[in-house]
Amino acid sequence: MTKRRPRPDGPNDWQRLQLAELKALADKHPGEVRVLGGPRTAPGGRVAVTIHIRTADMPRSPGGLRLADTEEFLLALPPIPLAPPEVQTLDYRFASTPHVLQGNRLCLYLDPAREWDPLAGISSVMSRLWQWLTDAAAGEFDAGTALYHAVGGVLHSTPGTPTVVVREPVAHARAAVGWLTPRTAHRLDLSSRAQGRDSLRAPILTLEHSLPLGAGETLAHLMTLIDAGPTGTPRPAPPPGAVSRALVSHCGVLAPSASSSGMSCDCLAHLLGNAADQPDRARRYGSDLTDAEWVVVRPLLPVPAWMNGQGGRPEGFCHRQMLDAVRYLVAEGVRWASLPADFPKWRAVYRFFRRWRDNHLIKELYGRLRKILRELAGKKEAPTAAIIDSQSVKADATVGAATRGYDAGKKINGRKRHIAVDTLGLLLVVIVTAASVKDNDAGRDLLEQLRAEHHRIALVWADGGYAGWLIAFAHAVLALALTVVKRGDDAKGFVVLPRRWVVERSFSHLIRARRLVRDYETRIDSAEAMAWWAASIPATRRLARSGAPAPRRLKPPAA
Repeated sequence: MTKRRPRPDGPNDWQRLQLAELKALADKHPGEVRVLGGPRTAPGGRVAVTIHIRTADMPRSPGGLRLADTEEFLLALPPIPLAPPEVQTLDYRFASTPHVLQGNRLCLYLDPAREWDPLAGISSVMSRLWQWLTDAAAGEFDAGTALYHAVGGVLHSTPGTPTVVVREPVAHARAAVGWLTPRTAHRLDLSSRAQGRDSLRAPILTLEHSLPLGAGETLAHLMTLIDAGPTGTPRPAPPPGAVSRALVSHCGVLAPSASSSGMSCDCLAHLLGNAADQPDRARRYGSDLTDAEWVVVRPLLPVPAWMNGQGGRPEGFCHRQMLDAVRYLVAEGVRWASLPADFPKWRAVYRFFRRWRDNHLIKELYGRLRKILRELAGKKEAPTAAIIDSQSVKADATVGAATRGYDAGKKINGRKRHIAVDTLGLLLVVIVTAASVKDNDAGRDLLEQLRAEHHRIALVWADGGYAGWLIAFAHAVLALALTVVKRGDDAKGFVVLPRRWVVERSFSHLIRARRLVRDYETRIDSAEAMAWWAASIPATRRLARSGAPAPRRLKPPAA
């Protein structure tokens, strides 16, 4: 007989008071703050609740953090009022921003012991969060104040300084010596022993109290403030003298050059994971992300689960290499085991693809790409109109009989892809069925998913295959105006039909990926994920061109 785990206790009196104050704050400002769901008990007696903050009206600057119209955060209340609540984010964009610890925890207090007032309650936390977002969007953070937070594990990254990853405990003494090993241009590993020829000695000082606010312009200034304790007040840094210059020269490992690391990738797997232990690869295929594409894609990538306290070990392969590997497979149509040897092992790449498929991460990434493309085109973030259509493709022998069928109209034995795109041709919904499924039957599921994921859609265009009862169903149940664009009876040959040409162009972009010419996927969700991957390739290329369409290649006139 197994013992049941005891259920965690609910919120205590102080936590309930803060939750009630948060609810009252959300009721007072319904358009600015919203609480999603109820509180959840986290390990250590903490209580977590999800909140939405409207940031659409915050001023932006080109060098600031790119904020969505509404940002989602996790507010964690400690069991005692001595420590301030924590605000965490699950978005990759925040990872490389100053005042973000461990990639996902917003640092609202430089010194909580002096700045946190339990009597002020949750209102002061929300005010600081609002000010934090305002400064981040406007690019007004002072990176110098983000250098000396308390070290509890992995340090966060600050522009101009590398990220330091504590690999093993260092001797707890008043003064000790450690070794900093450059792994990338953006990361140093701290250990008690030298890890190679590139390892450099560094002094380690153990303090009995927190550093004073504003410490650390120079090493000599930091040394003078250590004995002042937490009561020290911020003072301007004295000009560095001969001793300070000698100390900084001796400890010059704090600013390694890119040539000493041999790697320039700044993905999270390199900064905070173990990807630096793997060999680098040079870009050589047409499907690889260019540097311009990587600059766009990197801040949009989802945060790995191991950085969100969901378990698992840090990733051991570069995110950019993994993306390039999956893009190569989709674009070139090769088998998993036939991936080129310069990519990571194909089983590791497949695990990456499977994780992104099961957690809908590729769909999430494409959604962020779509929002930026719509903004560059002068459109609103959420589309209000869509076009739907279907495409039948032959299925490989790996596709089972339960998920394949015969399309009598096109005489194809395989599967059928049903997609919905916006007026720019950007993908909104993908559904894969057997080719024998009629457009009307699959159109019902397609429209239901379209309505669930894109609430502002009001008008949908389709071809004659979606006529009949589906029009009345869309109007009565889903509040969608389904308009059928038919081909004229007197039309002959190729005719460009209004609105329908947009979705046909999207199909032509998808079919350029050789993996989609024939359906090779055993599972339906894998076939749908392949479509999202194929759509992301032209999306990143277009964003690298700042939203401009690809230049037309005109044939030279005949002599």
